Amino acid sequence: MKRRRFVKTVSSAGLGLLGARTPLFAKGSPSEKVVVCVMGLNGRGTVLAKTFAKTPNAEVASVCDVDATVLAKAAAAVAEAQGKPVKSLADFRRALDDKSIDALVIAAPDHWHAPAAILAMAAGKHVYLEKPCGHNAREGELLVDAQRKTKRVVQMGTQRRSSPRAIEAVQAIRDGMIGRAYFARAWYANRRATIGRGKAAPVPANLDYELWQGPAPRTPYRDNMIHYNWHWFRRWGTGEICNNGTHEIDVARWALGVDHPVRVTSAGGRYHFDDDWEFTDTQEAAFEFDGGRAIAWQGRSCNPYPVEARGRGTIVHGTTGTMVVDQDGYTVYDMDQKIVKQNVAPPPTGTDSLAVSGDDQLTALHIANFVEGVRTGAPVSQPIEEGAKSVLLCRAPRRCGDGPHPGRRGGDGLLAAGLRAGVGADGLNPDRFFDPDPSIRRVARALYEDTRGLPIVSPHGHVDPRILADNAPFPEPASLIVQPDHYILRLLYANGVPLESLLQGDPRRVWQLFAGRYYLFRGTPTGAWFDYELHEVFGVREQLSSETAAHIYDEIVEKLAAPEFRPRVLFERFNIEVLATTDAATDRLEHHCAIRESGWKGRVIPTFRPDALFRISSPEWPAALDGLGRVRDYVGFVRALVERRKYFKQLGATATDHGVLEPYTALLPEEEAERLFQRARRGDATPDDERRFTAHLLMEMARASLADGLVMQIHAGALRNHNQAVFERFGPDKGGDIPVATEFTRNLRPLLNAYGNDPRLTLVLFTLDESTYSRELAPLAGHYPAVRLGPPWWFHDSMEGMRRFREQTTETASIYKTAGFNDDTRAFCSIPARHDLARRMEANYLGGLVARHVIDESDARRMARALAYDLAKETYKLARLD
Repeated sequence: MKRRRFVKTVSSAGLGLLGARTPLFAKGSPSEKVVVCVMGLNGRGTVLAKTFAKTPNAEVASVCDVDATVLAKAAAAVAEAQGKPVKSLADFRRALDDKSIDALVIAAPDHWHAPAAILAMAAGKHVYLEKPCGHNAREGELLVDAQRKTKRVVQMGTQRRSSPRAIEAVQAIRDGMIGRAYFARAWYANRRATIGRGKAAPVPANLDYELWQGPAPRTPYRDNMIHYNWHWFRRWGTGEICNNGTHEIDVARWALGVDHPVRVTSAGGRYHFDDDWEFTDTQEAAFEFDGGRAIAWQGRSCNPYPVEARGRGTIVHGTTGTMVVDQDGYTVYDMDQKIVKQNVAPPPTGTDSLAVSGDDQLTALHIANFVEGVRTGAPVSQPIEEGAKSVLLCRAPRRCGDGPHPGRRGGDGLLAAGLRAGVGADGLNPDRFFDPDPSIRRVARALYEDTRGLPIVSPHGHVDPRILADNAPFPEPASLIVQPDHYILRLLYANGVPLESLLQGDPRRVWQLFAGRYYLFRGTPTGAWFDYELHEVFGVREQLSSETAAHIYDEIVEKLAAPEFRPRVLFERFNIEVLATTDAATDRLEHHCAIRESGWKGRVIPTFRPDALFRISSPEWPAALDGLGRVRDYVGFVRALVERRKYFKQLGATATDHGVLEPYTALLPEEEAERLFQRARRGDATPDDERRFTAHLLMEMARASLADGLVMQIHAGALRNHNQAVFERFGPDKGGDIPVATEFTRNLRPLLNAYGNDPRLTLVLFTLDESTYSRELAPLAGHYPAVRLGPPWWFHDSMEGMRRFREQTTETASIYKTAGFNDDTRAFCSIPARHDLARRMEANYLGGLVARHVIDESDARRMARALAYDLAKETYKLARLD
């Protein structure tokens, strides 16, 4: 069980197969009863289990908890309430295998809510899910997606949605009892004690701590976490606003009839105690909505001073009056503060069925509503789609006051974020990179939503296959993120940071240097990628800066040590369908062999790159030649290259790659090729010899592709190692490669005249010279069957670079003569970030075409999928091996 791996689970074909409506009841379940298993029994879970046990047409078959002591006590209590024994389970997944179980009831810690619910739906079970419905905003989306695909009944435990008095109150507001309702205030006040400073302690013998942690990052056991205090730790809990605020804010949203805010502001901090509590204990938040409506939230965990003589509730203001709503009922006041209507439950000692004792009666009504929904298909009071909206609202301001260190006083000050349906704030605007024109943005959003969950096809990149062969934990973040990334190195070096400080310094110091200058990357694709990587891959919710560097470094180090951050787990979590590496022609490919022999199902394939063997004037050429074995003449040289291509293909390769300064091609007489080869063997080859030899070998490689079917890629236009001093001291790939003007039309004519009309050849062209897009590349691709255009590369795989590429090539070549997207990265953890940015930019481009009525939305949907997934798979001949 790994958090975020459910992104793949929810979108997978396996879950999709449940999309057709399956029977409401499990096989063998008596039609008049809904049979449930209750997961998480300390406190709330036992209340739910006992209530289900007493509910007509329901039966508790099993209860589940990772604490054996809690499990035994709860099982006895539920059996007594039900009048028959229940099965005790340590692992809820056993209930998912039980065909007699109709529904899973989830009252486990927050970090288990979405994973358990999604697994349950995938197993065909209905779900009663305590609030909040997820540990983070993305999980709300996943739950809604899973429910839509599986058609299961999913009810969130905001019980007031089933209260007749609350329903009556909201209807009265709808009917104009207080005029036009425009503002609601929700609050919660308590007198919670300090949780102190936890100490390392042995895990209690009765507790399965490994299963309790489940999908959360691993952390040593401490004596102040379990059973209730997990609410106040970010790994497992969601703070007071999601713990109790969900109830009150849900009523406010319901009463005003609003969904998603246009602005959120919040202030607060941990003020009352200096302890391990990681959230605010005091918070004010404001939510602004379209139509002149707003909600305010006040949470005080450690000061019980009441509002409206109540510790919790919601007050709704309108143009002609005010309504106060709580779990007992509601009271309406006119503009003179006189009570004009009231419907409040009598004290608990009365006989009213709605008398509240720890809201158990509201729980009974809510559960009865869920049972009826499962039995008959009737609508439930709080379906997950509605519940997720309220939890999303609570998520938006939650960061405010969460210090970067446990127990830190104060907070992040003001947090403002724009939100839209189904997506949370937490630092990344969901509309980032989309056009501000609403007619374009609307379509772009929809197209992005269609493509964001598609598998990643990465047909060209530079990830070291050893990473996935060894599957060892990644090192600390400096050596993972900063040091191998020439995008980062070049800009830091250009702004005065010595390379020796970045490449040879202490990792923490390297990270601090990077963080302190992170502002340099604002507005660049590197900044866009890294913001995504921090947020989506590592779950970091703070901006990187000098002040936050140390905390974020520690947070990433902790996560990298966890099993869910092993390379193969991330590969699956990133939803990578195939990853191509780039490998020297003489590489033994032992890491690819190790991946295959390991039995792991991840598809990692090599790409044949013979550049070192083409550079006959380089001092390194003799060593490269030795890697081919005993080669003494040109004919043997070409034969050895062909044999190496066969070996690569046996290990799954579908493509070759050729990095050249210019795409010059020309066929030499065989005797001239032999003469150049022998000059190289003697060490006498000149740069001009190398230019001619490379031009000839490109022709040979194209001819070889006709025979073996490998796709041919040409990356042209990079003058490597422009900074000689940096190259001599630090070696290649340190950001010193600079683009040059490039000519394709004349240079490629010999190759295209020889092979460009042959359907057996696929030639993918890349350039760093944008001036060639519309003048040369698009016309070539728009004429020759063999030619495809690779995506914007290197300096141009940016927001504006991708836009310019589409604008300058589509009219002449169409999108269908392009190769989709490839990430071209060494940085494994940035792969999903690069694909996400590309999918957003393609959606935005197509949205513009729709807004101008060049294409319609159905065309755009097909084109968006092609650009995100189909074209790369087709171009690189990856579908045939599936």
